[in-house]
Amino acid sequence: MLNYLWGGERPADAKPENEDPELAIREAMQLHGEFKKTKEGTLQWKDFLVFRAIATRQGIRSFAAYRTELKQRSLAAFREQNWDLYKEIHREGQREYQRCVVLSTQRAAEWIDLDQEHFLLTVRKFMEDAKKKKELEEKDYQVRLAAEKIELTKTEEDYIKATKFRYVQELETMRALSKAAITMGKEAQDEF
Repeated sequence: MLNYLWGGERPADAKPENEDPELAIREAMQLHGEFKKTKEGTLQWKDFLVFRAIATRQGIRSFAAYRTELKQRSLAAFREQNWDLYKEIHREGQREYQRCVVLSTQRAAEWIDLDQEHFLLTVRKFMEDAKKKKELEEKDYQVRLAAEKIELTKTEEDYIKATKFRYVQELETMRALSKAAITMGKEAQDEF
């Protein structure tokens, strides 16, 4: 029923996802049913995967509007070649994304009466298990792709080539900036 969280299809007769991420958290958690806990109060593995997928998806949805604004601002900074502003906008986006996911996680935990201590114990328990940690990272990646509606249509080799190209472009830009700084006078460097 909730396999759309990881990129699967929603059933044709399924109710559309609520526009409000917080209400969508509640609806998805109700749809899942009981989140089983161990005698220590931590979530069981399968329930934790669903919990995390719901919280992450709704955090991404909360971030979406802000992300659009950030993209516009970072594109403007890129066009102006204002690299300090460009980096700051990127950092701001990372901070806001984390804030949205943390807030969604807190709301989801409140909904199932999972206090912070037991949430952290749950995370620690599964992150210490290498196999579960790897599976969790893969599931997180699937959730992100599905939530952001990203379709990977290229091969891994294409992505490697694109990354290398971008790296070379950035390296050439940094070299050009370094040369410019060397050939400038002290006064011009201070302004630069």
